[in-house]
Amino acid sequence: CQTRKFQIVPADDCKDWNELTEKLAVYGETPESQWLVALKSAYCKLTDPKLFTPADNSLVSVHDHSWQGPGEDMFFPSVSPLGKFLFNMYFGNFSRRYHWLVPAK
Repeated sequence: CQTRKFQIVPADDCKDWNELTEKLAVYGETPESQWLVALKSAYCKLTDPKLFTPADNSLVSVHDHSWQGPGEDMFFPSVSPLGKFLFNMYFGNFSRRYHWLVPAK
């Protein structure tokens, strides 16, 4: 059984995937996508699943490079405010509606 500690952080209005990568690099190695499932499962056992997301109802995502598609297409897994898992496609910038799962300091 693996155990890790995480935090959820914003990365305000990054202009592109590279800028997002730089902002999140200060937190250490990007968690693998399956940690979103583990985090959601553990959290939902303790409280209301709707409280899983940040107060602004943004998505909680993992900046996981393993979901790169053909060409420059980038996808990343997220959990919605309703507790649904989904994959988002990077379209050129990131709004404040994303928060990112990163290792806890």
